[in-house]
Amino acid sequence: MTSPLRDLNLIKTKIPPILVQAVDNPYARSGQRSCVTLRKEISDLSEVLGDDFDDRSPEREAEDGDEKAAYGVVASVVSDIIPMRSWIRKLSGAERRDRKVQEAIAAGIARRSYLKGVGQARGCKPPAAPRAIAGSLPAVKP
Repeated sequence: MTSPLRDLNLIKTKIPPILVQAVDNPYARSGQRSCVTLRKEISDLSEVLGDDFDDRSPEREAEDGDEKAAYGVVASVVSDIIPMRSWIRKLSGAERRDRKVQEAIAAGIARRSYLKGVGQARGCKPPAAPRAIAGSLPAVKP
């Protein structure tokens, strides 16, 4: 429960370099990419972002859902104890920092999705392209 320390901007989340690069240009084309290099970058992104939707098993989804729910309740109680929390976060700079972290995560997700699309267009196999998810519709050919 580091929420009070984050609110005072005493604990700062460090943004990994791969996400900083994604913020700069999530759709960057860096030369010819082989399936091997796509797989490597997608793997590096997944290491900091966690699994993509097509990489998760139903069992893992259930476990993560229970864990997140329990953590959310405890974190909410701790956060609600702090009076004038929103003002403290603004004045300390924590709110701005959290926005930058969220932007980096969104850019990383966009980058990983883009790279999987490139991999799919090149005929790469997962994880350098999306995995078919049970119940999903087949891709439409242009």
